[in-house]
Amino acid sequence: PEYYLKKYALKGVGNMEGMFTFNDEIKKGIQFRSMNLAERKPCESQFDCIFLRNVMIYFDRETKSQIVSHMEDCLITGGYLFIGHSESLHGLGSGLQSIQPSVYRKT
Repeated sequence: PEYYLKKYALKGVGNMEGMFTFNDEIKKGIQFRSMNLAERKPCESQFDCIFLRNVMIYFDRETKSQIVSHMEDCLITGGYLFIGHSESLHGLGSGLQSIQPSVYRKT
């Protein structure tokens, strides 16, 4: 929402125009994790948002289903999963509600 962008985001200028970053208050609460999507290890913690963009296209349907199930386990209830614009979770992720293209919410 616009309110949160104004409060927490910093707009890029010059060659960074059209991009943004978060202010220090928000950055303190952000955790970045890398993982092997083909391995199903327990999540160290649950997340509010997971960005899984432009990787699902490389997996077959069965592997996608396993990955989506694992991402559901790693999300808090009400958390969001973001995927790439060219990707879809159609028929996958029974606990995920499509909010808009590429955005899903754990129910």
